[in-house]
Amino acid sequence: MEGRDEVRNGSTEWFALRPCDYVTIFSQPLLAWPDTAKESRFCLLPAGSVIGNTAFCVLGDHAWLLPLLNSTTGWRVITMICQSRDERGGQLRYRLLPQSIARFPIPCVTDDLRRRMSLVASGQHVHDEGVERAMAELFWPLGLT
Repeated sequence: MEGRDEVRNGSTEWFALRPCDYVTIFSQPLLAWPDTAKESRFCLLPAGSVIGNTAFCVLGDHAWLLPLLNSTTGWRVITMICQSRDERGGQLRYRLLPQSIARFPIPCVTDDLRRRMSLVASGQHVHDEGVERAMAELFWPLGLT
């Protein structure tokens, strides 16, 4: 610890933690997901939440993406773009690294469907068979259903 640049130049004590440049991220709502998963585990975290284990997040108003990412078709896409890590309980676990999730194809969505997806994300509408069907139809032109 004594060898850190900020300690050597006298700007901080050897026992002090480094300042966190991204701490303000946690004052906003986040779309988050774990490092590894056997099934879709994307969630919305309210402002002020802190991620305790290895997980990743995206800032911004992306709540409408939650039903898409958590759909059966969305998970099928994720299994095509993410690397499997190991098997647990008879299911493959995948590494959901940001560079892989960045390759997730986001289909064009009408404003009406985006509003409906936001209602699902906020819990005001259930993620039911109708939602699953709508999410599958979004991927149909891409040949991923």
